[in-house]
Amino acid sequence: MTGFKKWGFDDFGDYLESMKSIYGKCELWQRALSPVHAVEEVEENSLKKCLNWFHVSCLGVGLILGAGIFVSTGTAAAEIAGPAVVLSFLLAGLSAILSTLCYSEFAVRFPLSGGAFNYILFSCGEWVAFACVCTLILEYVLANAAVARSFAPYFGQLIGKTSEFFVFAVSDSLTVDPLAAGLVLVCVVLVIFSTEHSNTTNLIITIVHVAVVLMILIVGFVKADPKNLVPFVPPEVDGSYGIRGIFNGASFVFFSFIGFDCVSTMAEEVKKPSRDMPIGIISCIVFVTTLYVSQPVPRRRPLRTQLLHAAPF
Repeated sequence: MTGFKKWGFDDFGDYLESMKSIYGKCELWQRALSPVHAVEEVEENSLKKCLNWFHVSCLGVGLILGAGIFVSTGTAAAEIAGPAVVLSFLLAGLSAILSTLCYSEFAVRFPLSGGAFNYILFSCGEWVAFACVCTLILEYVLANAAVARSFAPYFGQLIGKTSEFFVFAVSDSLTVDPLAAGLVLVCVVLVIFSTEHSNTTNLIITIVHVAVVLMILIVGFVKADPKNLVPFVPPEVDGSYGIRGIFNGASFVFFSFIGFDCVSTMAEEVKKPSRDMPIGIISCIVFVTTLYVSQPVPRRRPLRTQLLHAAPF
């Protein structure tokens, strides 16, 4: 890598020696703000190329699809946008698609596993890249926690229990959901294994997930009551509903699209990045946006507003 002796450290002692040299020679400022040339990194990638555009698309659907179905729709429809939450999802999806165009261009130009970190590193230096990726990690933690937390209430109701059956109150201000924590640990174990194995697992889960969503759409439209869609854009009350509610709802449900940027980290393991990455990234976000725009209608039509508050968040 241009400007640096090597990338990474052999052991902790090597790390300490490197830190001494950085502070001793005032190289920290240089590393923090000096962009890195990407040519050598692209040429030296060594991960096994085992994915194509379909794998990338399925990984994207698996990463994105979830929060918009199980977490955010109820709150957005009941409290913010009403039946017009459909338009909120459409606006959020359009914003996500514009972002994916940028990510697909970067992924083609720099087919590396670092994703957003590398793109910022090549432009602004390590300090800015580090700060941005810290916010991305926090974003993923919150999004994954929300989806994992939504599993226990739904599963509890599925087996005939209350939505809080698996949740234990430690104190008045602290509750623990061991089922959600266990679900996250299982996902971590799956990811620890190679990308090829975790990709197969993700493919199976994604297919089941999409099948369930399609079943909800079909049953919802069959049992729908069009009267629940009137008025489609309720009058504005205390900052909710109306046109303002549509845009506020869009900012709220955009949370449901978190994960599309992570798809670009697969670039180094894709067989033909120049073809597979743009197709995979854009197709996954278009597919998820279609499902997100479609599902509020049948879910909102058979249910009155007060029932939508049963969403876990």
